[in-house]
Amino acid sequence: MPGFIIRLVLDDATIKFEHSLEEFENVLLGMFAEMKKVIEGIPRIETRLYTDWQAAGGDNVCLHPVILEEFLEMHKNRILAMLKRESRGPQQHLSQYDKYNFLISRQVLALVMYT
Repeated sequence: MPGFIIRLVLDDATIKFEHSLEEFENVLLGMFAEMKKVIEGIPRIETRLYTDWQAAGGDNVCLHPVILEEFLEMHKNRILAMLKRESRGPQQHLSQYDKYNFLISRQVLALVMYT
């Protein structure tokens, strides 16, 4: 099953994920608000059938779907659980580099310079 590509990058003296797990979370959870906004911009079928309906304007030109907040929260929680579960592998991979922290943080460079 295809997934996301998460790269490990050296940023100054630390190794971190690019893109961060928080960024994935923000994008995936923000997707619900974007979908709702797009759905609310869909014109009603009546505006296509009766041109005078669209000319009247008002609040009834676009769809107003009823999307229960509980439904959205349930799916947001499922996404958060999936992200937590799937982030274990990348976190374990990142922990393999802990033994090289002295190289990454450039401590070894300071030791070489002072000896």
